[in-house]
Amino acid sequence: QTASTGGEQQPASGEGLKAVSIEFTRNLDLGIGGQDVRSLQQFLNANGYKLADSGPGSPGQETALFGLRTAAALRNFQRDNGMSAIGRLGPLTRQFINSLRNP
Repeated sequence: QTASTGGEQQPASGEGLKAVSIEFTRNLDLGIGGQDVRSLQQFLNANGYKLADSGPGSPGQETALFGLRTAAALRNFQRDNGMSAIGRLGPLTRQFINSLRNP
């Protein structure tokens, strides 16, 4: 099922995923920087979608830049959770991850 929000499909349930502590409020894509990018990388790493085994992007060394490794990890996350694997944090992926937020 494809929604009219940038081609993203409706996500799966998210059961078993680790929660996030922030709310993502904007779309994220290649070249964008910010603390929310670092938080996205931390979320991906914590849930088994590691950006790198060591160095920049690896667990504990997340960066504030949305690069190719972030896009690749996000595509894998989207695919595994029933979304279109587009490698950007759009409205449906953002809503899905935000639904896992700790209160």
